[in-house]
Amino acid sequence: MKFIAVSVVLLAVSPAVSAQVFKCTVDGKTVYQSLPCAVEGGRVELNTVTPSAEDAQLARQRAEDDQRSVQRLEAERQRNRETAAAEREIEARERAARERECARYAEEAVEKENRAQERYSRSLRERDRKAARAMRDRHFSECFGSF
Repeated sequence: MKFIAVSVVLLAVSPAVSAQVFKCTVDGKTVYQSLPCAVEGGRVELNTVTPSAEDAQLARQRAEDDQRSVQRLEAERQRNRETAAAEREIEARERAARERECARYAEEAVEKENRAQERYSRSLRERDRKAARAMRDRHFSECFGSF
């Protein structure tokens, strides 16, 4: 009977002993350890207050609110990234179309100038050169003047 009583006491005391924390200062640094300090042994009671049910509920509510806020911000960031990507794609398509149009103007100007050089009639040569000049002007104004 005595053995059982001693065993129960030892089992009850052992978790409390393992839960002790010792605060020691070694070379000017504070260290927390499970064993007593070598030089200045002292017992420190740590304040380990468990929050009330109301405080715990408020903390959970704040954590949930914070989580929802983070999710909203992430969703907004994702929408912004998608919008920016769509805008970049539209701009790239417009730029490619503008570059194709500019290349067409340049080619057409060269073609009209070459045709003008092949003409025997002075009036037809002048007409083709004027058309080539108009294409070069259009190429310049639309392809270089709009940036």
